[in-house]
Amino acid sequence: MSTDIVLATDGEITYKLLTEDNMEEAAHVISKAFITGEPLSSCIKQTYNAEQASNMSICRGVVKDGVSVVAIDNTSGKIVGTSTGALTTVAELLDDLKKGMPDSLLAPPESLPYYEVMVEVVRVLDSFLLNDEDFMGDPNALVCSSAKVGVDANCNGKGVGSKLIQLRTELAKKKGCKFAIAQVTGPASQKLYRKLGYVEIGELKYTEFEFKGEKLFRPITVCPSAKMVLSKL
Repeated sequence: MSTDIVLATDGEITYKLLTEDNMEEAAHVISKAFITGEPLSSCIKQTYNAEQASNMSICRGVVKDGVSVVAIDNTSGKIVGTSTGALTTVAELLDDLKKGMPDSLLAPPESLPYYEVMVEVVRVLDSFLLNDEDFMGDPNALVCSSAKVGVDANCNGKGVGSKLIQLRTELAKKKGCKFAIAQVTGPASQKLYRKLGYVEIGELKYTEFEFKGEKLFRPITVCPSAKMVLSKL
């Protein structure tokens, strides 16, 4: 698909595919959103540089799948929102789960401490997929796995996040995906995915999660748990 093709225009915002040309700016938007508003990043005290290195790695890994979307402010021309997603199969996801590496993207050295924790969080959440009979029914079924979604603070509450996820889901469906999944960690993202029809299939309680003998997420008070959500396309 050409990078010039507009996926949607909604008021003052235009939505296009994530590309190699815009991924650095797209990653920056995610990094700012996570550093300031995502409870796990805040709790672990992830630095901007480490977050940006991680998000650039994610963008480089998912751009080829053609389901990641950016929101562009028509006045400034700047990216104000990013939704990243990777295509995989049920069998590939389960294989990653068995190996303890639910994400095939390599972690840059700057973000390794955070990455190690998140690998365990994602492993716990992804394990709930094993209990869904429909998901487990066809190992060759294509899955769109949400990587990260970030929206500029000035655009919060304007429907940008909803539109980014909707467009990503539509693109995934056109590519033949049967399922879309996401690990959602904060109250805003959990409310957003619920509004879009995603169903909760499991949760990881922050007060109970332990990593290397420490309950890292006990200080989180904005919501009680991270959730695994699923949409059948």
